[in-house]
Amino acid sequence: IFILPALAQNTSVGIGSWREHTPFNKAICVAEDNKGLVYCASQFGIFTYSKNDGEINTLSRLKELSDLKVSTIRFDPQTGVMLIAYENSNIDMIFSDKNVVNLPDIEQKNIIGGKHINCILFINGLAYLGCEFGIVVIDISRKEIKDTYYIGHDGTNIDVNGIAYDGTYLLAATDSGIYKAIYTDPNIFNFTSWTKESIIAEPDANYTSATSINGKFYVVKTNPVNAKDSVLIYENNQWIPFLTDDAEGAF
Repeated sequence: IFILPALAQNTSVGIGSWREHTPFNKAICVAEDNKGLVYCASQFGIFTYSKNDGEINTLSRLKELSDLKVSTIRFDPQTGVMLIAYENSNIDMIFSDKNVVNLPDIEQKNIIGGKHINCILFINGLAYLGCEFGIVVIDISRKEIKDTYYIGHDGTNIDVNGIAYDGTYLLAATDSGIYKAIYTDPNIFNFTSWTKESIIAEPDANYTSATSINGKFYVVKTNPVNAKDSVLIYENNQWIPFLTDDAEGAF
């Protein structure tokens, strides 16, 4: 819980100056860098809280940021970059020297269907973005888009809700099943390198998120019948409910 008295605006504004009135009361997500600085993304901006001295600062389009309406943020400890995705698919990267680099490529790209960025995963200096059409890979050091994976049937668009990596496989949780590819496959950009999980009770279901813990994949599946999500774990070459007994893996 954050108490934000420091976010009150200064009422003294000079003639010809602008005063910022950005609402920060609707939090979207939180991420912490490796220096004890916590970033809280709100609907129309970001504020930071220093765990070291309690200082609070704001970031907005009037100053550092390139856009409005933040969708999600995530920090990469390896490169020291805070990646910000906006609802219109615009992207900002805040580096450790506070330099902000804008990547508008996805926002400006002409794509049939949605372009929303659903999730962010960092691996070995690269940022993997799960989007409504597939996976976008960002080379952080080069500050550019490296590749785009269209992993749907015959290379079509597919809504990637979550991405996970277990050290061997890259897994994509989508709105119509789970897909996997060997991370080191030189042709991973090609849809033929991706296989759809068939050894699962509902191979065509909507899977909304994914993660890997201690080398094991976990996914969340929606259940339109009873409105309860199910958590599944990949263990011993099979997908089984993470929760057992009466819970049956649902919550």
